[in-house]
Amino acid sequence: MGEIIKLNVKKQPVFIDMTDMLNTWWKEQERKPLAKPVRIRHVVEMAHAAGWTLNECYDALSLTWAFTEPAFETALRRIKDEEKAEGSVSNVAHIDETRKAMEIMKKESLSMEENAKRMRELRDKFKG
Repeated sequence: MGEIIKLNVKKQPVFIDMTDMLNTWWKEQERKPLAKPVRIRHVVEMAHAAGWTLNECYDALSLTWAFTEPAFETALRRIKDEEKAEGSVSNVAHIDETRKAMEIMKKESLSMEENAKRMRELRDKFKG
């Protein structure tokens, strides 16, 4: 047959707490940011207190190097928007939602007899 090729898939780390997440991120940086670690921790703490998850903060740290509140929030929102865009590839969001929508459409649609009657009326209208 063929050879099995191992894909080098990088898994998102599971963080115990904010310190663990920040230490993991810091160790991964080849070139360390010029901002003081206290400043970086401050914006992450603010974001986390505002309801963002540690994983979202971790992704945002990799996206921005401007460690101000507005820049970090922009990075967080950009990541969230990109996730939404990736998730909306199909127009079928969820099978249950699709079935409910189809049932509503069936209830609102006309019967075969009503459709035939309207088609005859349109034909007669355009003929005459």
